[in-house]
Amino acid sequence: MFVVLSIFQCRTVHLHTHFTVQRTQFESLARRLSNVSPHTLSRLADQLQKEHRYSNLSADDRNTLNLLNQVNTVAARLPGLQSAKMFVCSEIWSYFGFFGMPHIFFTCKPNVSHSPTFQLMYGDNSVDLTQQFQSLIPAHEGAIHLAHNPVAVADFFHFLVTCIFSHLFGWDFDCHSSSERGGILRHLEAFYRCNEFTERGSLHGHFVIWLLGGLNPTELHNCLDCPELQRRFFVFFEDIIHHHLPDTDVNIDPAFEPHTQWPPLPPTITSGVPSIAPAEWDSIMATKVKHCGEVLQCHRCKWVCHKYGNDERCRFLFPHEVIEESYYDAASKSVVLKCGDGTMNYLNPYILVYCRHNHDLKCILSGRAAKAAMFYITDYITKTELKTHMRCCPWCCVL
Repeated sequence: MFVVLSIFQCRTVHLHTHFTVQRTQFESLARRLSNVSPHTLSRLADQLQKEHRYSNLSADDRNTLNLLNQVNTVAARLPGLQSAKMFVCSEIWSYFGFFGMPHIFFTCKPNVSHSPTFQLMYGDNSVDLTQQFQSLIPAHEGAIHLAHNPVAVADFFHFLVTCIFSHLFGWDFDCHSSSERGGILRHLEAFYRCNEFTERGSLHGHFVIWLLGGLNPTELHNCLDCPELQRRFFVFFEDIIHHHLPDTDVNIDPAFEPHTQWPPLPPTITSGVPSIAPAEWDSIMATKVKHCGEVLQCHRCKWVCHKYGNDERCRFLFPHEVIEESYYDAASKSVVLKCGDGTMNYLNPYILVYCRHNHDLKCILSGRAAKAAMFYITDYITKTELKTHMRCCPWCCVL
């Protein structure tokens, strides 16, 4: 099935793909393209693959790279192609125009190969989800399962996202609106989701979320001049977005694997009496957040943090600046939330404990942050999956 689908997609791409340039530059670009040698393209691809700086390229290589950046590719709108991504970009901009600026930017990055649920969906009958403690298969076997069945990967990711929005965020997919009870973010007005494949073959998603009754940044900044409204605003966002772990004295086993056990059952209320005392439940949650957060949310710099010329610093800007108390800077229109641990990703305790995967939850109502997030999201999802050095290779073969 996958082979046949690939053949049909390749055929459509070949029949409906062409190159475009600006009309005024057509003759000069055509002449310059014909003068580019395969040897130059091959050398340029090799240097880009090794992530050489632009300033270190030779004059011929820089001219060739600038030339390729002036040629656009127009293709049929197939899933995954640049034309489809541009369509998604237009949809997001239309959401911005209708609902206003979004309030929250949410990134969901599940570890598929370490999930017992995915292994069951893959077909591993040894997994028993009724057991409190699960036994994980070796990491390399999980990666093989992930590579062998991309459909199960997509099904698992869709299942996970549906559960998050249905049970934690309170979204009713049948009515296309927030449920009457709402969720941990209270009530949602709308959200937009973009999926992306990682180099390991798993999926993660980027979401922009509009809260029901939420204000646009300009309206919000005017309200934040009132001390009482400012206090209520920070109480709300500090409740749903944390930048630190609970200050509890627990010993965490270095070999702790959060995916091997299910989260605790929340208390039920019978005749007005909770099954677990509130203080006891708070203690249980604090312990679970501490355990899961240390493993899943704490940033530890690796080689990927220093790509693209970031030799002296982390390109993800860790560690973050520690902020003792949330505040609003009226001069710069900046909303700054409390940050108790500079090595921690923004998190929500319930997403962390009940989903057990790395995630990022940001308030983007700050004046500059809202605009930056809008451009970042639209640019990020429309980036080409192919690296520049990989795009040079077909040109080299043609020439």
